[in-house]
Amino acid sequence: IRAGGFPRWLWVARYQYGVLVASCPIWMLLLAAALPTAFLFWRDSRYPPGHCQRCGYDLTGNVSGVCPECGRAV
Repeated sequence: IRAGGFPRWLWVARYQYGVLVASCPIWMLLLAAALPTAFLFWRDSRYPPGHCQRCGYDLTGNVSGVCPECGRAV
């Protein structure tokens, strides 16, 4: 813990020469950008309706209820 009472990894704001100076570790900024990006990438990578959600095979006309490519129940 530093003299100001904040652990090193927390956001620190203080006045220096009459100006507010705020600092935070760069990993916090990267994490704040990476989490929504990863979620949107995951959300967009799913296969469209009518396709097997495991392998992406087009199930148009399939009435068996099983993907012929990977065997997953649909």
